[in-house]
Amino acid sequence: IDQKLFGLVQGVAAIIGAVLLLKLLDDLPRHWVARVLLVLSVALVAGAFLEVIGVLRPISDSFREVAFPETLFYESDERDVTITGFPRPKFFTAEPSYLAIGFFAFINSWLILTYSKKSLFVACSLTVLMFVLTGSPVIVISLIVSLVIAQFSESDFTSLAFIGVLACVVGLGLASTQPQVFTSFLERVGESYQYLGTSIPTSENLRLVFPYLTLVDVLRVSPFFGVGVTGKELIERYSSLPVDPSAALGNNALASIFIYLGLVGSLLFIKFTLDYWRRARVGRIALLVVLVLALSQTMGGPETLKFWGYVSLFAGVVKKSSVP
Repeated sequence: IDQKLFGLVQGVAAIIGAVLLLKLLDDLPRHWVARVLLVLSVALVAGAFLEVIGVLRPISDSFREVAFPETLFYESDERDVTITGFPRPKFFTAEPSYLAIGFFAFINSWLILTYSKKSLFVACSLTVLMFVLTGSPVIVISLIVSLVIAQFSESDFTSLAFIGVLACVVGLGLASTQPQVFTSFLERVGESYQYLGTSIPTSENLRLVFPYLTLVDVLRVSPFFGVGVTGKELIERYSSLPVDPSAALGNNALASIFIYLGLVGSLLFIKFTLDYWRRARVGRIALLVVLVLALSQTMGGPETLKFWGYVSLFAGVVKKSSVP
Protein backbone atom coordinates (compact mmCIF):
# COMPACT_ATOMS: atom_id res chain seq x y z
CA ILE A 1 0.00 0.00 0.00
CA ASP A 2 2.76 2.45 0.88
CA GLN A 3 4.46 1.97 -2.51
CA LYS A 4 1.20 2.40 -4.39
CA LEU A 5 0.37 5.53 -2.40
CA PHE A 6 3.81 6.97 -3.15
CA GLY A 7 3.41 6.13 -6.84
CA LEU A 8 -0.03 7.74 -6.94
CA VAL A 9 1.27 10.95 -5.34
CA GLN A 10 4.24 10.92 -7.73
CA GLY A 11 1.97 10.45 -10.74
CA VAL A 12 -0.44 13.22 -9.71
CA ALA A 13 2.47 15.61 -9.07
CA ALA A 14 3.94 14.76 -12.50
CA ILE A 15 0.65 15.42 -14.29
CA ILE A 16 0.15 18.72 -12.44
CA GLY A 17 3.69 19.71 -13.47
CA ALA A 18 2.89 18.80 -17.08
CA VAL A 19 -0.25 20.97 -17.02
CA LEU A 20 1.76 23.92 -15.69
CA LEU A 21 4.46 23.39 -18.33
CA LEU A 22 1.85 23.40 -21.09
CA LYS A 23 0.45 26.70 -19.77
CA LEU A 24 3.97 28.15 -19.60
CA LEU A 25 4.73 27.14 -23.19
CA ASP A 26 1.42 28.64 -24.26
CA ASP A 27 2.47 32.02 -22.82
CA LEU A 28 5.98 32.10 -24.34
CA PRO A 29 6.69 33.54 -27.83
CA ARG A 30 6.90 30.87 -30.52
CA HIS A 31 10.23 32.07 -31.94
CA TRP A 32 11.78 32.11 -28.46
CA VAL A 33 10.71 28.52 -27.72
CA ALA A 34 12.03 27.37 -31.12
CA ARG A 35 15.36 29.09 -30.52
CA VAL A 36 15.80 27.48 -27.09
CA LEU A 37 14.96 24.03 -28.49
CA LEU A 38 17.50 24.40 -31.30
CA VAL A 39 20.19 25.56 -28.86
CA LEU A 40 19.47 22.58 -26.59
CA SER A 41 19.62 20.15 -29.54
CA VAL A 42 22.93 21.53 -30.82
CA ALA A 43 24.31 21.63 -27.27
CA LEU A 44 23.56 17.92 -26.78
CA VAL A 45 25.26 16.99 -30.06
CA ALA A 46 28.26 19.22 -29.31
CA GLY A 47 28.48 17.93 -25.75
CA ALA A 48 28.33 14.33 -26.94
CA PHE A 49 31.12 15.02 -29.45
CA LEU A 50 33.32 16.71 -26.85
CA GLU A 51 32.80 13.79 -24.49
CA VAL A 52 33.69 11.26 -27.19
CA ILE A 53 36.99 13.01 -27.95
CA GLY A 54 37.74 13.13 -24.23
CA VAL A 55 37.39 16.84 -23.46
CA LEU A 56 34.27 16.61 -21.30
CA ARG A 57 34.40 12.97 -20.19
CA PRO A 58 36.23 13.51 -16.84
CA ILE A 59 33.88 16.36 -15.89
CA SER A 60 30.77 14.42 -16.95
CA ASP A 61 31.85 11.29 -15.06
CA SER A 62 32.65 13.29 -11.93
CA PHE A 63 29.23 14.92 -12.05
CA ARG A 64 27.47 11.57 -12.50
CA GLU A 65 29.30 10.02 -9.54
CA VAL A 66 27.89 12.77 -7.33
CA ALA A 67 24.45 13.22 -8.89
CA PHE A 68 23.30 9.65 -9.41
CA PRO A 69 23.09 6.74 -6.95
CA GLU A 70 25.18 3.66 -7.56
CA THR A 71 22.16 1.73 -8.85
CA LEU A 72 21.73 4.25 -11.69
CA PHE A 73 25.38 4.79 -12.48
CA TYR A 74 26.11 3.46 -15.97
CA GLU A 75 29.35 1.55 -16.39
CA SER A 76 29.30 -0.48 -19.61
CA ASP A 77 32.23 0.94 -21.54
CA GLU A 78 33.26 -2.50 -22.82
CA ARG A 79 29.79 -3.06 -24.27
CA ASP A 80 29.85 0.45 -25.74
CA VAL A 81 33.07 -0.27 -27.62
CA THR A 82 31.33 -3.14 -29.44
CA ILE A 83 28.55 -0.74 -30.46
CA THR A 84 30.35 2.44 -31.47
CA GLY A 85 34.07 1.64 -31.16
CA PHE A 86 34.40 3.96 -28.14
CA PRO A 87 32.68 4.55 -24.78
CA ARG A 88 29.38 6.20 -25.56
CA PRO A 89 28.73 9.73 -24.25
CA LYS A 90 26.34 10.42 -21.36
CA PHE A 91 26.75 14.22 -21.16
CA PHE A 92 25.82 14.68 -17.51
CA THR A 93 22.99 12.11 -17.64
CA ALA A 94 22.81 8.71 -15.97
CA GLU A 95 23.27 6.76 -19.20
CA PRO A 96 23.51 7.24 -23.01
CA SER A 97 19.83 6.47 -23.58
CA TYR A 98 18.78 9.48 -21.48
CA LEU A 99 20.95 11.70 -23.66
CA ALA A 100 19.34 10.20 -26.77
CA ILE A 101 15.81 10.69 -25.40
CA GLY A 102 16.49 14.34 -24.63
CA PHE A 103 17.80 14.91 -28.15
CA PHE A 104 14.80 13.08 -29.62
CA ALA A 105 12.39 15.35 -27.72
CA PHE A 106 14.20 18.65 -28.39
CA ILE A 107 15.05 18.23 -32.08
CA ASN A 108 11.58 17.01 -33.07
CA SER A 109 9.86 19.72 -31.01
CA TRP A 110 12.00 22.30 -32.82
CA LEU A 111 11.15 20.74 -36.18
CA ILE A 112 7.43 20.96 -35.45
CA LEU A 113 7.68 24.68 -34.62
CA THR A 114 9.88 25.67 -37.56
CA TYR A 115 9.05 23.09 -40.21
CA SER A 116 10.50 23.67 -43.67
CA LYS A 117 12.61 21.57 -45.99
CA LYS A 118 15.68 23.35 -44.66
CA SER A 119 14.68 22.60 -41.06
CA LEU A 120 14.04 18.97 -41.98
CA PHE A 121 17.52 18.71 -43.52
CA VAL A 122 19.11 20.25 -40.42
CA ALA A 123 17.17 17.94 -38.09
CA CYS A 124 18.09 14.82 -40.08
CA SER A 125 21.75 15.87 -40.29
CA LEU A 126 21.98 16.38 -36.53
CA THR A 127 20.17 13.07 -36.00
CA VAL A 128 22.66 11.17 -38.16
CA LEU A 129 25.54 12.75 -36.27
CA MET A 130 23.99 11.86 -32.91
CA PHE A 131 23.47 8.28 -34.07
CA VAL A 132 27.15 8.03 -34.99
CA LEU A 133 28.07 9.36 -31.54
CA THR A 134 25.68 7.23 -29.47
CA GLY A 135 24.57 4.26 -31.59
CA SER A 136 21.27 4.39 -29.71
CA PRO A 137 18.07 2.81 -31.12
CA VAL A 138 16.28 5.86 -29.69
CA ILE A 139 17.95 7.98 -32.40
CA VAL A 140 16.55 5.69 -35.08
CA ILE A 141 13.08 6.27 -33.63
CA SER A 142 13.82 10.01 -33.58
CA LEU A 143 14.67 9.94 -37.28
CA ILE A 144 11.45 8.09 -38.10
CA VAL A 145 9.47 10.65 -36.09
CA SER A 146 11.14 13.52 -37.97
CA LEU A 147 10.02 11.98 -41.26
CA VAL A 148 6.50 11.46 -39.88
CA ILE A 149 6.40 15.15 -38.90
CA ALA A 150 7.34 15.96 -42.48
CA GLN A 151 4.50 13.78 -43.77
CA PHE A 152 2.03 15.63 -41.53
CA SER A 153 3.39 18.99 -42.72
CA GLU A 154 3.47 18.38 -46.48
CA SER A 155 0.59 17.84 -48.86
CA ASP A 156 1.82 17.99 -52.47
CA PHE A 157 3.41 15.03 -54.26
CA THR A 158 6.70 16.81 -55.01
CA SER A 159 7.31 17.48 -51.33
CA LEU A 160 6.46 13.90 -50.40
CA ALA A 161 8.86 12.64 -53.07
CA PHE A 162 11.55 14.90 -51.61
CA ILE A 163 10.94 13.38 -48.19
CA GLY A 164 11.27 9.89 -49.65
CA VAL A 165 14.58 10.78 -51.30
CA LEU A 166 15.79 12.40 -48.08
CA ALA A 167 14.86 9.27 -46.12
CA CYS A 168 16.96 7.14 -48.52
CA VAL A 169 19.89 9.56 -48.27
CA VAL A 170 19.73 9.61 -44.48
CA GLY A 171 19.49 5.81 -44.40
CA LEU A 172 22.61 5.54 -46.57
CA GLY A 173 24.24 8.10 -44.31
CA LEU A 174 23.55 5.93 -41.28
CA ALA A 175 25.08 2.94 -43.03
CA SER A 176 28.16 4.68 -44.43
CA THR A 177 29.28 7.29 -41.88
CA GLN A 178 30.25 4.63 -39.37
CA PRO A 179 29.31 1.11 -40.54
CA GLN A 180 30.18 -0.43 -37.18
CA VAL A 181 27.40 1.48 -35.45
CA PHE A 182 24.81 0.51 -38.04
CA THR A 183 25.75 -3.17 -38.29
CA SER A 184 26.01 -3.48 -34.50
CA PHE A 185 22.52 -2.02 -34.12
CA LEU A 186 21.05 -4.48 -36.64
CA GLU A 187 22.85 -7.41 -34.99
CA ARG A 188 21.56 -6.45 -31.54
CA VAL A 189 18.00 -6.21 -32.79
CA GLY A 190 18.27 -9.46 -34.74
CA GLU A 191 19.79 -11.45 -31.88
CA SER A 192 17.59 -10.13 -29.06
CA TYR A 193 15.21 -13.10 -29.34
CA GLN A 194 18.04 -15.44 -28.29
CA TYR A 195 17.94 -13.96 -24.77
CA LEU A 196 14.20 -14.32 -24.17
CA GLY A 197 14.68 -17.52 -22.21
CA THR A 198 17.71 -16.34 -20.24
CA SER A 199 18.34 -13.96 -17.36
CA ILE A 200 20.43 -11.65 -19.61
CA PRO A 201 18.18 -8.79 -20.72
CA THR A 202 19.28 -6.67 -23.68
CA SER A 203 18.33 -3.01 -23.99
CA GLU A 204 16.12 -3.85 -26.98
CA ASN A 205 14.29 -6.52 -24.98
CA LEU A 206 13.88 -4.18 -22.00
CA ARG A 207 12.19 -1.60 -24.23
CA LEU A 208 10.32 -3.52 -26.90
CA VAL A 209 9.90 -7.16 -25.87
CA PHE A 210 9.80 -7.82 -22.12
CA PRO A 211 7.23 -5.09 -21.29
CA TYR A 212 4.70 -6.45 -23.78
CA LEU A 213 5.24 -10.07 -22.72
CA THR A 214 4.69 -9.00 -19.10
CA LEU A 215 1.60 -7.06 -20.19
CA VAL A 216 0.13 -10.25 -21.68
CA ASP A 217 0.92 -12.14 -18.45
CA VAL A 218 -0.78 -9.47 -16.31
CA LEU A 219 -3.87 -9.14 -18.50
CA ARG A 220 -4.44 -12.89 -18.35
CA VAL A 221 -4.97 -12.64 -14.60
CA SER A 222 -6.14 -9.03 -14.08
CA PRO A 223 -7.46 -7.75 -17.41
CA PHE A 224 -9.63 -4.86 -16.25
CA PHE A 225 -7.51 -2.85 -13.81
CA GLY A 226 -4.01 -4.40 -13.94
CA VAL A 227 -1.73 -4.41 -10.91
CA GLY A 228 -2.46 -0.83 -9.82
CA VAL A 229 -0.40 2.34 -10.11
CA THR A 230 3.32 1.53 -9.77
CA GLY A 231 2.56 -2.07 -8.84
CA LYS A 232 6.16 -3.10 -9.49
CA GLU A 233 6.24 -5.37 -6.44
CA LEU A 234 3.42 -7.48 -7.90
CA ILE A 235 5.06 -8.14 -11.28
CA GLU A 236 6.86 -11.26 -10.05
CA ARG A 237 3.48 -12.84 -9.28
CA TYR A 238 2.39 -12.57 -12.89
CA SER A 239 5.47 -12.55 -15.12
CA SER A 240 6.58 -15.79 -16.79
CA LEU A 241 9.97 -14.33 -17.79
CA PRO A 242 13.11 -15.74 -16.11
CA VAL A 243 14.35 -12.25 -15.18
CA ASP A 244 14.19 -9.84 -12.26
CA PRO A 245 10.71 -8.21 -11.91
CA SER A 246 12.12 -4.77 -12.73
CA ALA A 247 13.57 -6.19 -15.96
CA ALA A 248 10.27 -7.91 -16.74
CA LEU A 249 8.50 -4.55 -16.40
CA GLY A 250 11.18 -3.04 -18.65
CA ASN A 251 11.32 0.52 -19.98
CA ASN A 252 8.19 1.06 -22.03
CA ALA A 253 5.71 3.65 -20.80
CA LEU A 254 2.84 2.50 -23.02
CA ALA A 255 3.06 -1.10 -21.82
CA SER A 256 3.52 0.08 -18.23
CA ILE A 257 0.30 2.11 -18.32
CA PHE A 258 -1.67 -0.97 -19.38
CA ILE A 259 0.17 -3.13 -16.83
CA TYR A 260 -0.66 -0.66 -14.05
CA LEU A 261 -4.24 0.19 -15.04
CA GLY A 262 -5.45 -2.74 -17.16
CA LEU A 263 -7.66 -2.40 -20.21
CA VAL A 264 -10.52 -0.46 -18.62
CA GLY A 265 -8.36 1.85 -16.52
CA SER A 266 -5.93 2.59 -19.37
CA LEU A 267 -8.64 3.36 -21.93
CA LEU A 268 -10.37 5.69 -19.46
CA PHE A 269 -7.07 7.41 -18.68
CA ILE A 270 -6.27 7.84 -22.38
CA LYS A 271 -9.78 9.24 -22.99
CA PHE A 272 -9.38 11.78 -20.17
CA THR A 273 -5.98 12.82 -21.55
CA LEU A 274 -7.34 13.31 -25.08
CA ASP A 275 -10.29 15.29 -23.70
CA TYR A 276 -7.91 17.54 -21.78
CA TRP A 277 -5.81 18.21 -24.90
CA ARG A 278 -8.95 19.13 -26.84
CA ARG A 279 -10.12 21.47 -24.05
CA ALA A 280 -6.63 23.03 -24.06
CA ARG A 281 -7.13 23.65 -27.80
CA VAL A 282 -4.24 21.50 -28.90
CA GLY A 283 -4.58 21.00 -32.65
CA ARG A 284 -3.25 18.12 -34.75
CA ILE A 285 -4.05 15.53 -32.08
CA ALA A 286 -3.05 12.71 -34.46
CA LEU A 287 0.50 14.08 -34.72
CA LEU A 288 0.69 14.48 -30.94
CA VAL A 289 -0.45 10.88 -30.44
CA VAL A 290 2.30 9.67 -32.79
CA LEU A 291 4.89 11.65 -30.82
CA VAL A 292 3.72 10.28 -27.45
CA LEU A 293 3.55 6.71 -28.74
CA ALA A 294 7.11 6.99 -30.08
CA LEU A 295 8.33 8.51 -26.81
CA SER A 296 6.69 5.75 -24.80
CA GLN A 297 8.73 3.12 -26.68
CA THR A 298 11.99 4.75 -25.53
CA MET A 299 11.43 5.11 -21.78
CA GLY A 300 9.44 3.80 -18.84
CA GLY A 301 8.15 5.59 -15.77
CA PRO A 302 4.71 6.78 -16.94
CA GLU A 303 4.25 8.14 -13.41
CA THR A 304 7.39 10.32 -13.50
CA LEU A 305 7.80 14.04 -14.11
CA LYS A 306 10.40 13.30 -16.79
CA PHE A 307 7.94 11.37 -18.95
CA TRP A 308 5.11 13.86 -18.51
CA GLY A 309 7.48 16.76 -19.04
CA TYR A 310 8.35 15.46 -22.50
CA VAL A 311 4.67 14.74 -23.24
CA SER A 312 3.75 18.29 -22.23
CA LEU A 313 6.59 19.69 -24.37
CA PHE A 314 5.19 17.86 -27.40
CA ALA A 315 1.65 19.09 -26.62
CA GLY A 316 2.89 22.65 -26.25
CA VAL A 317 4.80 22.78 -29.55
CA VAL A 318 2.02 21.02 -31.47
CA LYS A 319 -0.43 23.61 -30.13
CA LYS A 320 1.87 26.49 -31.08
CA SER A 321 2.47 25.07 -34.53
CA SER A 322 -1.27 25.12 -35.20
CA VAL A 323 -1.42 28.88 -34.63
CA PRO A 324 -0.18 31.07 -37.55
